Amino acid sequence: RPETELVLEAALAALPEGGRALDLCTGSGCLAVSLALERKGAQVVATDVSPDALALARENAAALDAVVAFAQGDLWAAVHAEAPFDVVVANPPYIPAKELAGLPREVRREPCIALDGGEDGLSVLRRIVAGAPPRLRPGGVLCLEMHERHGDELTRLCLEAGFARAEARRDLAGLPRYTVAFMAGGAGSA
Repeated sequence: RPETELVLEAALAALPEGGRALDLCTGSGCLAVSLALERKGAQVVATDVSPDALALARENAAALDAVVAFAQGDLWAAVHAEAPFDVVVANPPYIPAKELAGLPREVRREPCIALDGGEDGLSVLRRIVAGAPPRLRPGGVLCLEMHERHGDELTRLCLEAGFARAEARRDLAGLPRYTVAFMAGGAGSA
């Protein structure tokens, strides 16, 4: 989807050659696989709570000869005490629960766990933002796909969590659909 491609572009702008990237809520693995293919030598880790999603992501990585390490677990629980990351990306569940029934049929085919972001759509995003700062290097970048109504709130959450700067960015239709947050200590040019 175009929104996910924009998240990928922001992540690639921040991921140096040989850098480390983490894809939380990897699903089919499209972000992790793309990062690994576009940044040869990058160390890419992809996690998901769903064993079925991870199996699909592994298949996709293998089919494209992408080198990605996979780990199953709930968000940060799947990430061990490793060196910090240059970039963390996520296309997590962000649809408010009351909007799930009104989604287009092709979207509703996705597993509910991949869509349901809780009452306000921010339950998973809050946990990602809160856990990101200690896992990012100085100058590290967090790139999150989000609901078009989450821009202001997600930016505020990032700043409260300790990011030096955060901005909601617009998709090709002009809607705020992803947030990029920057840790202090880097150029912040993503």
